[in-house]
Amino acid sequence: MKLSLRNAVMGPEGEMRDIDPFYVSAYLNSRFGKMQIERHLTGSVSLGINQTDLKAVKIPLPEKEVQEKVANKYKEVRELRSKIENLDEEALELADMVGKNGDL
Repeated sequence: MKLSLRNAVMGPEGEMRDIDPFYVSAYLNSRFGKMQIERHLTGSVSLGINQTDLKAVKIPLPEKEVQEKVANKYKEVRELRSKIENLDEEALELADMVGKNGDL
């Protein structure tokens, strides 16, 4: 399911608050976000969540600076995971070459 986010929402004191999509992604993948999502999962063979239930998930919306801090750490982790995956692929390819030729 693709999520479309608004750019901003009304805060608790009537002020407009920006929404950082990476913050939202980080929250939904956090322990608290996953707990909320798990409460709405349906299905016996293949678990899933429908749009109505996903809309019921409460996402706390802190100040922009806090969202940015969380989002930046989340982006950093995603970049590191991508680098790790690439290095793993390279290592396996080299190991395959050794297995095939006995040498690099």
